[in-house]
Amino acid sequence: MRFFRKSIIFYRGSVFRAFILILFISFGLFLNTRYVFAHEFWIEPERWILEQDETLTAQIKVGQHFRGDASPFIRDWFSRFELHSFNLSVPVEGHDGDLPAFKAKLIQPGLNLLLYHSTPDTVYYSTMEKFEKFLKREGLLSILKQHKEQSYPEKSFSETYVRCAKSLIQVNGKSEFSDYFTGMPLEMVASFDPYDLKKPFGELQLLWNGSGIGGLLVRVFHKQGKMMETEYLTNDQGKVNIHLQAPGEYLVNAVHMTEGAFNRGEFWTSYWASLTFHVPQ
Repeated sequence: MRFFRKSIIFYRGSVFRAFILILFISFGLFLNTRYVFAHEFWIEPERWILEQDETLTAQIKVGQHFRGDASPFIRDWFSRFELHSFNLSVPVEGHDGDLPAFKAKLIQPGLNLLLYHSTPDTVYYSTMEKFEKFLKREGLLSILKQHKEQSYPEKSFSETYVRCAKSLIQVNGKSEFSDYFTGMPLEMVASFDPYDLKKPFGELQLLWNGSGIGGLLVRVFHKQGKMMETEYLTNDQGKVNIHLQAPGEYLVNAVHMTEGAFNRGEFWTSYWASLTFHVPQ
C-alpha cells in the first residue's frame, strides 16, 4: 500500500524528525485502508495571499473531497518539488520527515507556483469490485472494458500511479508571471489569475505530455465553510471553463490512465493532476 511502502526508508536525521517519521509510519497503516482507492493528492498552503518576504508553509495532502491528511517531505517520494515565480525556478529544500513539507520565504511579488511531481508507486487490488469503483468515480470505465477484453486478471493485480500537483499562491505586488506548462506528464494549466479575476469563470487546460487531452473528467472541489463539488469534461483541446463566482479555496482534479508504464508487473498506470488556488472576496 502506498503510504506504508513509502514510509519504509533508510532514515538519517535528527531524533525529533525520526520520531515524527515513526508516528507517520504508524498512522500510515490507517491511512492506507482509508485512502488507498480513489483519493486526491494536492498542495494546500496555510495562507494563500502573503506580503513580500513573508514565510509560506504548505502541506502535501492526500484524501477525498478536499479533506485529507498531511504527508511529510521525503526526498525519495518525488522527482520534482519546485517553486516558480517571475524569473525564478528553484527546487524546494528540506529534510526527510519535515512537516509541513514546504516552508520558505516568498521573495517575488505576484503569482507564485508550487509543483510536486511524485515518483511512481503501486497499489494492489484484491478484487475487481474495488478497481471498478475507482474507475467509475474518475470517469474511466473505458479502462474496465479494455481490462476485460484483454483477459487481465479479476483479482490480485496491481496499478502504478504518479502524482502531478500544482498550487497558485499570491504575493502582494505585480509581476508578469502566470501559470504555464512545467513539463509534468499530466498537468493542469490555468489561463486566468485567480487573485485578479476578470470574469466569473476561468479556462483550464489539461495537458498530457504537453498536448491537450479530451474526454477526461475534471472534478472541482470548492471549500468555503461547506464543500461543493462540480464536474466537467475536457473538450478536444483539453479545455474546460469552470465557474468561479464564489470566493474560497478550490481544488481541481483529473486522472488519466495508460497501460503499465514502469515494468513492475502492473497492468495499468494512472496519472493524477491537481491544481489548488484561492479566489478572494
